[in-house]
Amino acid sequence: MRWAHSHAEAFPHGRLFADLRGFGGGEEARPGQVLREFLLALGVEAGRIPESADAAAALYRSIAADRALLVVLDNAHSSAQVRPLLPAGPYCVTLVTSRSRLDGLVATDSARSVRLHALDIEEGVALLGAVLGQDRVTEDPAAARELVALCNGLPLALRAAAAQLTARPRWRLARLAAALRDERKRLALLSAEDTGVAAALRASVARLSADDVRLLATLGSSFAREVDAGAVAALAGSDPELTRDALDRLAEVHLIDEEATNRYVMSDLVKLFAQEGKDRPGPGERPG
Repeated sequence: MRWAHSHAEAFPHGRLFADLRGFGGGEEARPGQVLREFLLALGVEAGRIPESADAAAALYRSIAADRALLVVLDNAHSSAQVRPLLPAGPYCVTLVTSRSRLDGLVATDSARSVRLHALDIEEGVALLGAVLGQDRVTEDPAAARELVALCNGLPLALRAAAAQLTARPRWRLARLAAALRDERKRLALLSAEDTGVAAALRASVARLSADDVRLLATLGSSFAREVDAGAVAALAGSDPELTRDALDRLAEVHLIDEEATNRYVMSDLVKLFAQEGKDRPGPGERPG
């Protein structure tokens, strides 16, 4: 998103943005709806927009064919949701963000996957300084660094922590760091109204099957930060290949990361979330 803002002038024929609502509590955006908004933005009169999504996509591609457009598709649910919204022009660039890897776009649409890593300590401290003001961070540098570590370098977690501190201007950073050391309170403190780490993780978990949700809970309660696929299969009493497939599905929505072949890493915040959710019913299940 930052790249799109900084390069907007390179696309004189227009910049198009859509929130595809792929992860969240509401209904995801339908491509036909997005295409209609795009065509209106490109100057097509409402009466000339085809009702058929396929016809609207064809018109969109023909208009974009000789234009330099920047298209930003945020929060995509799947490759199938994105494909009708890809412009055909050689001068167009499309940026897609998602909690999913969207491997299908890489396989069939020549997409290049750009993974966003967590911030390192210095980058995290800089983010806190930008939100809270540099003076507040400078007076407590050790606590600022601890906050970044407790937030696993995740920008959303750091912004939620900054929101807590903004609401409490008399708090020093060390006070929040001390509160976050209590694992029982950490996820609650890293929330701000309807957003935060737990809400983001729930959106990812909602895409999992009940079996995969149970696997996530097992990882959180039975393993340290690093996970070996063979050990998981042995604990679960399941086929090793099926276990690897399940672990890959968790990695596909970034609940764990594959550090090496058959070895996975779970962040502290995901581990806490998994532990808290071990007694919650999975998708499609009822509480016992």
